[in-house]
Amino acid sequence: MVNKKFYLLIETNQYTGNFNRELCSYVFGAYYEAQEWVDDLRKLFYSEVGEDHALTEILHQFYDTHGETVCEIYQRDNLKVFFEEDPTPFSDLIQERLKKFPSVSATSREFAVKNLKIKRVTLFQEIAKEEIVWVNKL
Repeated sequence: MVNKKFYLLIETNQYTGNFNRELCSYVFGAYYEAQEWVDDLRKLFYSEVGEDHALTEILHQFYDTHGETVCEIYQRDNLKVFFEEDPTPFSDLIQERLKKFPSVSATSREFAVKNLKIKRVTLFQEIAKEEIVWVNKL
């Protein structure tokens, strides 16, 4: 059996822990509980892209120390966003929203990140294969 997982590596010029949930809400329509300004960005996604967009359906959700998420901070200034399926059909939409995010973020809340730059976005596919660890004849 082969297990496939996709993730976008988003490289920035700043520590992504300051805006990871905001970025995922605005760019991908991800939902996060108990953060009103983040939910406002998700609602902006819905108003600009449409509710029940297929992109939100392929996000891989999991739990970290802060609750449910679709992303993780990677090497400080980078962010991994995980998908159940290949997000390539949505690459134009994703890139368009990533380009807009720095200006949207800068005006979205009082403590917004200033001078943010998205440097590069790369799609990765992880492939894990089953391997025999041991066999015992009985």
